[in-house]
Amino acid sequence: MRQSIIGPNVALRYLKAYYAHVNYWHEVNPTTALAYVDKKEHVPYIQEYAAEFPNTLVVARIRHELDGGFHLQPTGKDDHREYIASPADYLNDYGFLGQTSNIVLNVLNEPNGFADDVTIYRLVRWMTDYIPLAVKSKTKSLLFNWADRNPRVIDGLLDGRFDDVLMMMAHYPDLFYMGLHFYGPDSIADVLKAYVAKCDKLSIKSPRVIGSEFGIDSTGGIQRGYKTRPEYQEGGKYAQWGIGQVKGDLAPYIESGVLIGLDLFQEGNSGGWDDMDYENDAAFKTELKRAALAGELELVTKPTTKPFLTPVPKPTDAATPIRIRVRNAEINVRSGPSTDYTKADVLSAGDEITLYQTPFKQDKSGQVWRWVDISTALGGWVCSDVLQYQDLTPPVVIPPPPVVEETVTVTLTKAEFAAWTVFRQAMERAATQTVTATVDVKAA
Repeated sequence: MRQSIIGPNVALRYLKAYYAHVNYWHEVNPTTALAYVDKKEHVPYIQEYAAEFPNTLVVARIRHELDGGFHLQPTGKDDHREYIASPADYLNDYGFLGQTSNIVLNVLNEPNGFADDVTIYRLVRWMTDYIPLAVKSKTKSLLFNWADRNPRVIDGLLDGRFDDVLMMMAHYPDLFYMGLHFYGPDSIADVLKAYVAKCDKLSIKSPRVIGSEFGIDSTGGIQRGYKTRPEYQEGGKYAQWGIGQVKGDLAPYIESGVLIGLDLFQEGNSGGWDDMDYENDAAFKTELKRAALAGELELVTKPTTKPFLTPVPKPTDAATPIRIRVRNAEINVRSGPSTDYTKADVLSAGDEITLYQTPFKQDKSGQVWRWVDISTALGGWVCSDVLQYQDLTPPVVIPPPPVVEETVTVTLTKAEFAAWTVFRQAMERAATQTVTATVDVKAA
């Protein structure tokens, strides 16, 4: 059955008609949904909800007053913890959710992407502490859940302070997803575009994105949700806006497989969200279901022709690097030193990379493989017997020996000076060499 890329962001304990909600979304069949509770004791409701939708990837969010600031430093006089809530604490409390087959654990929500360097450094460190623990426990996780227009975009690229986190996420594509919020009515794809551009710059495959909040909200004006805007209230116009986003600015990212879900905020008013709660909006639900059943919201990916590097650890003994320009029309980079390993990337004529002369390894056919760096901390193995390249390493220039000028002081008689003068004139005429000398003549 077709799946809709638009799904619900549902406040489970605030729904007025739980089973009507479940029956409706069974028909729409979303790829992802976000299930929200605001008390730890309500976590079992998320598990029950996920069991209702075995083919839907359910993001489990447990609201906490400080869940966007777990990385911050405690301020209590005698509180010596490193973080308000450590990654280990969070995993101990909720990690079991992300270990369920169709549940992804929501990790943080709307940290400040425009904070000062010290705060951002703590956020990055929290995430780089979290990821290895989640890998060890095999906990699927949706990271950051950035607020709309977060984090910063610099020269068309996502803020470079998060590069290390992105590269770690990319190494485990089945465990880590990026959470972004998408709110209109104005352009909603700018951060997503910068995110993909940054991943391309790092030569990593973009970790998949779930739009954990999606909808119409204030973008600087006094209006908030769609119910405060007459142009979206009647005849399913709000649903048509969402359908238009899927077919418009977001379409390339859906087709490439980067964007896998958009979870509409919010079904079930958890307090203060009357103007965004669509639970009883019949026109909205009718139009959304129509589009879903017609296949207009189907998650259909188109294969990309762009190869992406699968991160491979660089050998610790890699040495003697040279900078080269590839001349092969196309040559594969492998995750190991033979064709038995998976293809990590493809090099083309004109690519400039770093090739290491050692270590070199021979495969079973006797061909030699060497390591190449394609971008920072990422690389793979290439068959150097096949590789054709131009060496771009600047040649070592040995400077000519310096001209040594000597000052010699001698004492000559008048006869000796006359003889020296005749000898020097003869040498100059022969032009066999140049003699530079300073003679201090003192008559005897």
